[in-house]
Order: sequence, then structure tokens, then C-alpha cells
Amino acid sequence: MGISKLLRTIRPHFNNRRSESIRRSSCGNFVPTPRMRFRSPFRGSLTVENLDTFLDTRTLHVDLDDYMAQDRISSKCPIQKVHASQLAANNPIEDRWNCGFIQTNEEISKFVFSVVDGHSGSSCSHALAWIVLEYIAATLVGPEDLDAAVTRLASLPSDCELPPRIVEQPTLYNNKGKNVTKRFLTNRLPPPDIRKFLIERLVIFMQELKLSPLSEKHCWEEALMRLDSELCSLGLGSVSALSEATENPFTSTTTTAALSADMLRVAQSGAVGVFGLLDWNAKGSDGGGVELQIANVGDCSAVLFSTFDDSGELKPRRLTTPHNGSTNIDELRRLMLEHPDDKAEDLIRNGGRLLGELAPTRAFGDVRYKWTNERLRQMADYLGATADSTEMTAGSWAGLEALPTPYTSPPYLTAKPEVTTCMLNPSDRYLVLATDGLWDTLSPERAALILSRLHPDQCPATRLMRAALSLTPTLGLPSHRGMAKEDFRLASLLLALPPGVARLYRDDITLVVVELNAPPASCGECVHMFLFLPLSSAFSKRALF
Repeated sequence: MGISKLLRTIRPHFNNRRSESIRRSSCGNFVPTPRMRFRSPFRGSLTVENLDTFLDTRTLHVDLDDYMAQDRISSKCPIQKVHASQLAANNPIEDRWNCGFIQTNEEISKFVFSVVDGHSGSSCSHALAWIVLEYIAATLVGPEDLDAAVTRLASLPSDCELPPRIVEQPTLYNNKGKNVTKRFLTNRLPPPDIRKFLIERLVIFMQELKLSPLSEKHCWEEALMRLDSELCSLGLGSVSALSEATENPFTSTTTTAALSADMLRVAQSGAVGVFGLLDWNAKGSDGGGVELQIANVGDCSAVLFSTFDDSGELKPRRLTTPHNGSTNIDELRRLMLEHPDDKAEDLIRNGGRLLGELAPTRAFGDVRYKWTNERLRQMADYLGATADSTEMTAGSWAGLEALPTPYTSPPYLTAKPEVTTCMLNPSDRYLVLATDGLWDTLSPERAALILSRLHPDQCPATRLMRAALSLTPTLGLPSHRGMAKEDFRLASLLLALPPGVARLYRDDITLVVVELNAPPASCGECVHMFLFLPLSSAFSKRALF
């Protein structure tokens, strides 16, 4: 499709400013209603500068100068700045991100960060992003820090709006230098019953860690899979507890009180995510090197950009492999080993989807592919299935059969992470974590070219966001992943579409860019740990920024 034809396709959605508003139906789709006006967010002439100015308002920044001035971070810290940019296509947005510091021995020595991409609603991604860094940090700190955290969390009132604080939230600034940390945290609060449940489960997790500390190689797996089990438990604590319950959790008088609508939405929706840890006091980091760990669940991606010669040109190094059935043959092999009674063409079908339905082959939540047959049938009855029709009629699963096909040996979906560990080199310049909304249109090679030519006054996150919008694959150009020319007119038109309508043309986009100034390391090779063992209404519609 040429750009002129594409522009004609998009224009009817916003040319008539009285035309449509967006209403969300019960199954998560969007239908037009003739009520509300909308228009392009731009003012004045349409230029690249105006486009970047607008995208800058969707970007937040972490500046480490204040921490350095207070001697809270040593000079070994490889981070110069952190930038996070986010743009909604869904209404509400289903992406989330977060970052924070971990303090050991009265000095900040670690930086953790996450990018999460939700699907079938934002409930799971919202809950996951709010607490996941705390679970990760709990596996990394010592017994004394765990003791202090348990005491602090146990004393919080049940309706406390503050997030858990093993991880220290860095100060966030917008493009005008205003501190927006409080607003950022407030907009990420789950409902009270979700907060109460997750804090209670976090305290139990930390108490168990005090008694049985984890080995380093099991930290990521235990933290992420433990949290996933709790998100999928309907408030009963874990998936195993839910499976072993003798009563129907949807009708039982003893469990109905815990079965809130919020917990049900978390279980029904899902999320994928990529998580990172920078440790500049890592054990075994000979010569004061910096260790980078990346844990991936699903189809988000992390890419490290480095210089390899005197030209200064950046080259990308992919640190993750997307977990899907369309491009990852290893995931198909894993599923075939875990489900030998099912045929490969039944496990992955309909364009590479798990059981013909789900694009990622690893994810949080999504109990439709994890619970036992009995529990799924009970939920189907709860959601409107009858003896005459096994289709559900309520919630985000409306129109679906009670069970996917085949469903002979659940669980078919896991949140087990694939972990990559490497030591940073002095040549490493940028680390980019992003949802597939960015990488669908912007290849790592094109991103490297853009970052290599970045102007000193340009924000790297804003520049990558503009490129992703300007290189939309529907253009039909010879190679949008190669040297296709950016067209800022297309970006401006896509931005003029309101969330909901915009999802017809692009996905939510979230990226975190860590600017690096890495000290020398003893090793620059990545060590990949492939973990293929089998698994034994949105919270808030407020804007994120």
C-alpha cells in the first residue's frame, strides 16, 4: 500500500471531528458512538520538530547526577541516564514499565527495570508491573534487608497506597524538568484488594527466603514464576492451592469472598515482559566489571548497542529471543516434549499461535492455558456457559469455548524466564528494552543506525519512537526494516488517531533506554541459560503520564 492510499484509509477516522468517540464493549473490542470530538494533538505547522516536541511529552527521565552528588552511587555505576517513552494504541493502554535501585551495605549497587506488555486487557500487566521488581529484589538482598522489609510491609495498613519499598523508586522528570514521580506511582496503583493480596504474598515469599535462600541461578525463575502462580490463583495464594481445592471456587461460600472481580480480571488477562538487572558490585566481576542480566518471558525484546571500531557506528546485539510459535522453533520443540500426546500442528496453528489462540508461548496470567480442565469448566459456567452451549457469554472470554483445543495435558503456558547474563564492555552505549510494538516496525539494525546519528540534544527514546511511527509496515515499501525512508506525515496521522481506533493500525509502544558508560570488564561474552523445564476491566483508565 502506497502512502497516499494509506493516508486516505486513515483520514476518515479523524477528518470529521464530530464523527466518533470510542466505547469499549464487554469483550474488549471498540465500537464507535457519535458523541465525542477528537482531533490531532499537534498545534501549529506540521514539522519534525513539532512531532518530536509532542513525543517528548510522552517521555520520562532518570538523571543520576543527584545520586552521585550525594555519594549514594559509586563511580562504578555504568548508567548515565535512563529514558522511558510510552504511547497508547489501546484504551486503556496495556503496556507498563518501571525501574528502581537496590541498596546493599548503605550504597546503591544495583538497578532493576522492567517492560511489560499486556493482552486481553491491562489487569494482569498492571498488577505485574506494580510488584514484580519487589519480587526480583527479594531474591537478591541479604537476610538483614529482608527482615527490615518484612517488618515494614507487615505494618502497612490494608488500604495503603504506597508501593512496597525494597526497591527504591528513582526520581522521575518529564521533558520540562518537573518531578512527576508521585503522579507516576499514583497512576500505577492497583485496586485495594489486589494491593492487599500482593503485599501479603510478598511478605510470605520473603519469610520463606530468609529460611531458605536461593542460589543465584534460581533467583529469576523463582521470583517470576512464584508471582505468576499468585496472580493466577484468584486470591487463594497459588495455582496449586486452587487446583487442590475440593470446592468450586466460583460457588463455594468459603472462597467467594476472596473471588473479587479484580482478581478474576487479572487471571483472565495476560502479560509478557522483559526484565533487567545491572549490578556493578557483582560477585566474580573481576576488575570491577558490571554484570547485566536480562530475563525474558514472551515476545518483548532487549537489545544492547555497542561500538566495534573507530567509526563510532553502533551495532546491535540481541539479548532475547521472542517466545512465540511463528519464529522460534525451540519453543515448538519444548512444547512437543512437554505434551507428547499432542501433535505439533495442534499445539501451534493459526499463524503460529499456541493452541490456535495465543501469540506468545510464555506469559504471565492467561489461566485459560494453565488451569485444570475442571477449573476452566467451572469458570465457563460462571461466565455464562450452559448445557446447550459451551461458549462463554460474559467477560473478556465471551464467545470462546470452555476449553481450548486440544487440552489434554495442561498447563500449556509457562512464565519460566529465559535468562541471558553478560559483562558489559567499555564499548557498550545503549541498552533498549521494548515491547513488540516498537520492534514490529523498527529493526535493531535500523535502531543502531538511528542511535549512531543521534544529535546531542535529542532524547534517544523519543527518536526511536518517532522512527517506529514513521516506518509503519503497512507502507509496503521495499524494506521498512532496512533503509526505508521515514515519513513524519505518517507518524502525525497515526498520532491523531485516538486510543482504540489507533489499535487498528499499530500496537501500544513502550521502550526504556539506558544510556551506558561501562567500565572495563573481564569478559564480553554472553552466557545464555535456556530454561525449558515444564511448569509442575482494567484497573485504571487514567493516563500514565
